Amino acid sequence: MFERVLADAALDDLTRVREITQAYRHRVLLRCDPQAMAAHTGSTPTWTPR
Repeated sequence: MFERVLADAALDDLTRVREITQAYRHRVLLRCDPQAMAAHTGSTPTWTPR
């Protein structure tokens, strides 16, 4: 999904690229930290692909 969203983005739009990258990084970090994932479960996502 990350690759598809990034491929669809205008790469010269640095703000959008940073937004996508940070969302992906956040998702990866949550997967690596079970306590963070447990705290996050049930909350509303703050980022969705356009």
